[in-house]
Amino acid sequence: MDLLRNRFIAFLVRLPVYRQVLCLFLFIAFFVLPVITGVVITRNLANIETTTRIRGEQKAELLTILSIDALLANDRPALETIVTGLQMQDEGLISIQIKDVDKRVMAGWDRFEGEGHNLKIVSSKQPINYHGQAFGSLEMMWDYSYFADPIIHKVRTSAIVGLVITLFLIGLMVVCIKFAFISPLEYLNEKVRAIGTRKELEDFDRQMASLEFANLDKNLNQTARMLVERSEKEAEVIRANEQAKAAEDVAKARMDFLSLMSHEIRTPLGVMLGFSKLLETANLDDEEREYLDNIGQSGDFLLRIINDILDLSKIEAKGIDLDPLPMSLKELGGEMRTMLQGHAAQKGIDYSVSVNAPGKFAWVGDKHRLVQILMNLAGNSIKFTEQGGVKIDISIIGRSKGKSKVKFAVTDTGVGMTPEQAAKIFQPFTQADSSTSRKFGGTGLGLSISQHLVELMGGEIQVDSELGKGSTFHFTIDMEISDTKLSDIEKSDSPSDKGSGAKRAGAESKVLSVLIAEDQPANRMLVQKMLKPTGHNIRFAHDGGECIDILTESSDFDVIFLDLQMPKAGGIEIAKKIRAGDFGEKVQGLPLAVMSADVLATEECEEIGFDAFISKPIDVPSLHGFLKEIQGESAKSKAGKPSKKTASSKKASKKADTAKAEDEDTANILVVEDQAKMQMLLGKLIDTCKGKATFANDGLECIELLETGESDFDAIFLDLRMPRMNGFKVAEKIRNGDLGENLQKIPIAVVTAEILSDDNREELSADEIFSKPLEMGAVKEFIQKFPNERTKARKARELMKS
Repeated sequence: MDLLRNRFIAFLVRLPVYRQVLCLFLFIAFFVLPVITGVVITRNLANIETTTRIRGEQKAELLTILSIDALLANDRPALETIVTGLQMQDEGLISIQIKDVDKRVMAGWDRFEGEGHNLKIVSSKQPINYHGQAFGSLEMMWDYSYFADPIIHKVRTSAIVGLVITLFLIGLMVVCIKFAFISPLEYLNEKVRAIGTRKELEDFDRQMASLEFANLDKNLNQTARMLVERSEKEAEVIRANEQAKAAEDVAKARMDFLSLMSHEIRTPLGVMLGFSKLLETANLDDEEREYLDNIGQSGDFLLRIINDILDLSKIEAKGIDLDPLPMSLKELGGEMRTMLQGHAAQKGIDYSVSVNAPGKFAWVGDKHRLVQILMNLAGNSIKFTEQGGVKIDISIIGRSKGKSKVKFAVTDTGVGMTPEQAAKIFQPFTQADSSTSRKFGGTGLGLSISQHLVELMGGEIQVDSELGKGSTFHFTIDMEISDTKLSDIEKSDSPSDKGSGAKRAGAESKVLSVLIAEDQPANRMLVQKMLKPTGHNIRFAHDGGECIDILTESSDFDVIFLDLQMPKAGGIEIAKKIRAGDFGEKVQGLPLAVMSADVLATEECEEIGFDAFISKPIDVPSLHGFLKEIQGESAKSKAGKPSKKTASSKKASKKADTAKAEDEDTANILVVEDQAKMQMLLGKLIDTCKGKATFANDGLECIELLETGESDFDAIFLDLRMPRMNGFKVAEKIRNGDLGENLQKIPIAVVTAEILSDDNREELSADEIFSKPLEMGAVKEFIQKFPNERTKARKARELMKS
């Protein structure tokens, strides 16, 4: 029963509202009305039956009184006359019998027509008594349908008429309800659906018949407009976020590219400039020294251009931040005087710096960036001035609430500019005259960078110039007055106040144990030459993996230099391990210095915990200065403790290692190359390293050699473009283990003239990639490490067998 009820309710719920109303009214019409009609008929029949019985009993009592004398006299005709008279008076009477005491019928009649007749019978039986003595009985039967049928017919007719009227009213009510309620609800439902599907609301405009529905429609329109406005705003926010993310991705990609280019360009440039600096101390004739000077000047010029491009890119990508510290304006002026005095003297022009600022105050500012701005402005002025001079003015022009308004001006008597030229002078890669770059050189980046830096400081740079009479570049910035005393700043920067000569000598005489992780052989050689005069004990790690191995085995170092980009593990990864204490507490607290060409990574290095960032090209005074600081700290913390390893013991250990290396097994290298000349070159290199070369002319021949297993190869030199089977396919078969697990991890050095993408490099899974033309030193270094590895593997196998 419950199941049927639930199904019926579920069926009703799924119907539209107007059909639910219709079902309710039809239920009332076809169920409730018949029930009411039946109840009315039943109650009327009961009343008629009761009335007929009461009236019959009254007639029976009267008839017994009238029939006593005839019954005592046994007068049948008289009894018949009484019965006949009663029959004529009572139309509902259907049977009457007068019986004597012996139950014999003395008179009576019967019009009962049989069982088929639908009669409604009421009977009555009365005794006939006289003075308490029974003489007979009177039995009577009535059919009250004669009275009930008209009433039933009338009720039924009324019920039918009522049903028809009810159905009409139901129909009328359903129509009214549909018009007044259902249609507006359907309309509002469609409008809500239209709002959800962003359909035009102008298609839904009708007059509501009800004030309530009209108000609801009005509120719905307001809600729809509000949702549309909110949706549009959200869409704008989403678009703005997408654009910001796209811009962020572009900026990140640009910074990644700049970081890579910085490393790739500055590394060889640093090597070139470094060795040119070292050559300055060599015994050269005048012509050779002139060549060397030209190399150094050109390298310095190229380095300035690279630095300018990187600075501009960092500014545009919002990757540059100011570093405000207490500073002295007088000291700033002194540095500017020293830096450019020689340059001005070479051109034979006057050069002066004027500082009009109170001598007792220090100001908070980014001194490094201010020097960069003034160097750009004053350097340009000296370059474009042939007669007269250049002057730098630094002055305080106002003070308020702990701040000073400082004006910087650079004035020259050079070529000057027209207003049109001055209007575009701060655009990057732009100069006032197209002939300027041919006559004076330069890229036009300095002024653009200066403008961005000044704006970053909250100022605005301007130029006042007249063609042929010179120019004045000036800008004004607000600088906070520092709580630090100017005397403290000058004292901390003064060499004479950093300690006595005896203390400095003692610190500098301390021999440091230095670990340098650098993967470029030329850079290792350059650093070794630079640090040779210091007498420090230097140990090199050829890549990040070797650096980790060294730190795992030993912690006897005073300072660690790390290159950022190295095979197996970069400097960032190693520094994180050091600062996390993976190599012990002693190594965890050692001074760390970056030695890298990636000048864009300074912020990340500071967060990790590097103590210094020495950019390539390496500045020798900066390098020596950092080590002198470490010497001072080391002398304080390790006073009286002898060094665990002296220089002589390290040299003896190095000789022993060299002798041991000479006794190692010969490296067996498989060269897969289709060019005969390249085979010859690689064969000579392997032979020089006392190795053995086996040649395969293409990839298929390489696979055949490896499958036979006749030779135990230590490494494979693999060309990429070869007939029958290329190097990509060979590398795939080896790394997938198609040639066996022993060969799956064999070192592979790719030798190619192609520029490989990251996907290509990942596909190859090569240990080294050498570009043609080959860098001989790197190839030799790769070959020379395999005899040692080969011997370790052989000894391990022998140990396992034993």
